[in-house]
Amino acid sequence: MTKRYIMKRVVFYLILVFSLSPVFLSAKAVHPKVEKVVYELEKNNFSKVHSLFSKNFKKRVKEESVKELWSTFIQMYGDFESIGKSYKKPNGKYFDYLTILKFKEGLASMRITLNQEEEVVGFQLDQAGERKPEYEFIDSKSIFEKEITFNSKGTDLSGTLTLPKKTGKFPLVVFVHDLGPLNRNSTIGRCDFFKDFAHRMAEYGIACFRYDKRNFIYGQGQINNFDEEIVDDAVAALQQMESVSEIDKNKIFVAAHGVGGMFAARIGQNYGKLKGLVLLAPAVRPLYDVAYSQIRYIANLDGKMSDAEQARLLQMKKSMKIVANLNEESNPKERVLLFPNSYWLNMQNYDAVGEAKKLNVPIMVAWGDRDYKTTDVDFNIWDFNLKDYKAGATLKKYPYLNHLFVRGRMPSSPAEYCSSGNVFVTPIDDISYWIIRNM
Repeated sequence: MTKRYIMKRVVFYLILVFSLSPVFLSAKAVHPKVEKVVYELEKNNFSKVHSLFSKNFKKRVKEESVKELWSTFIQMYGDFESIGKSYKKPNGKYFDYLTILKFKEGLASMRITLNQEEEVVGFQLDQAGERKPEYEFIDSKSIFEKEITFNSKGTDLSGTLTLPKKTGKFPLVVFVHDLGPLNRNSTIGRCDFFKDFAHRMAEYGIACFRYDKRNFIYGQGQINNFDEEIVDDAVAALQQMESVSEIDKNKIFVAAHGVGGMFAARIGQNYGKLKGLVLLAPAVRPLYDVAYSQIRYIANLDGKMSDAEQARLLQMKKSMKIVANLNEESNPKERVLLFPNSYWLNMQNYDAVGEAKKLNVPIMVAWGDRDYKTTDVDFNIWDFNLKDYKAGATLKKYPYLNHLFVRGRMPSSPAEYCSSGNVFVTPIDDISYWIIRNM
């Protein structure tokens, strides 16, 4: 069994709480709760591991997902042997613990996040190794960052404002996440997607604001649709940033990723003052089509499709028909394809391109041609429909880049997100120049 086949089975959408910086404090003795997790994993007591999770984290990460993740590493690296040094770092009101695990044929890094009650609220198991350093050209003396808290629908959310270290008012980019609970850096695997953009763009004199998603901090809770997950909080962030002294409120842009890009037009319509829109690998097809193409792609990565994979795709097609036929009489709380019906009804008949064109502001669409999450099919729809856009549209596709704009030569796969990686500089530079031209 190949590592590629094994890794495509890893549950990469375990909703993780990542640190906001790759730097940890000095090595400490292993925290008893971390040691308990490892002990139970070694004994294959996955129900006991799951019992250590907080109430919200139990809902987001199932016991079966923990079992599959641990079993994958056993298959890849052999039997577990020992636990190594542990590093502790504050993460807001929580603490991250990075611990090295030794297996018979390799090392893994385990990151566990504990809340104030010492319940597990984040769990990551990854191939060992450090993330690449920040870009060499980033001069920490030329940028600075500060914490900003804003209120959205009665809930406080926090983020990081990155600024050039000079006086004046600056154009601003507010970053909007892809689907799922994500931190302010939009950390996926080992890439701090938004952070890489923000630090590079600040060198061009562009301020950047990135914030923790509501469901990253508070869990899925009462989030019932895409507006409540993506749109409403982005609008609140934009409104808050108008009052920040360093921001030129007449030069505010949004940069939205994936599904966030799909709903960026709603953000622009509800805010009403955008100077321009940057769409990073934006989805445009119905999301059940996007999900189906992703699953089919992953199933074919090893060159063959198992009976189980074929059955899963067949079942998914049946579910897609259910979603397509939902109406106002459908129970909003019933779930299809992981989401409640209220999500699907919220995007029914939504025309992402048509709504974006109504904004009448310049649009830039950036894409990586190794992206299997949003593909050429999506890109070509944007390209065709924006050709006659009077406010101006710039579309760029970048060779060798994946959904996170990380460079690679092999076909993209879920395993790729276990590796270290920075966003490739060319799209960041192009977007920065585009913003400057369109201020």
